[in-house]
Amino acid sequence: MTKLTRPKLSALDWAQAALNVIEDKGLNALAVEPLAKKLGVTKGSFYWHYKNLNELIAVALEQWEEGNTHLRLATFDKEIDPKKRLYPLFTEFGSQTLRPALFLKIAASNEHPLVSPVLERVNKKRIELLSKAYKDLGQNPTQALNNARLLYSAYIGYIHFLKQCPGTITSEADRKAYLKYVFEVLIK
Repeated sequence: MTKLTRPKLSALDWAQAALNVIEDKGLNALAVEPLAKKLGVTKGSFYWHYKNLNELIAVALEQWEEGNTHLRLATFDKEIDPKKRLYPLFTEFGSQTLRPALFLKIAASNEHPLVSPVLERVNKKRIELLSKAYKDLGQNPTQALNNARLLYSAYIGYIHFLKQCPGTITSEADRKAYLKYVFEVLIK
């Protein structure tokens, strides 16, 4: 008789799977049993790594935050020319690499006690990076902060626009041209 082997999952595998569920269906859809079934393992595997669902959510959000601030966006701060720094930073926010659909689902759960502080830190870090680039362009701190907020709100509006109006930007070339236009309007 052949024994069936189940995949061995790490705590981070569970966290990544949780982020996938959040991205697809939202935070409220996240539950241990369906997630275990989706991963092809028992609930016992979950409890080997986590005490409860909130602990999994905290680790998943930590993973998301790390990928959206410290690791990913910190690379842009190395660019000396602020205009050359701002454009890829702005376009990166809207790229699939940073998973804008996941950002929207996390933002939609901003009243959840685990989500709120993480979302606040990610938004603050993004605005700080934009503001620093505007200051490096010679703007005073107030002007730089206001322009950073404007550019960031354009980003948030853009990803909502893509979600609410599918098919209005029909190709990668169209997306790039639109983002370039928005950037040129907002960066003077």
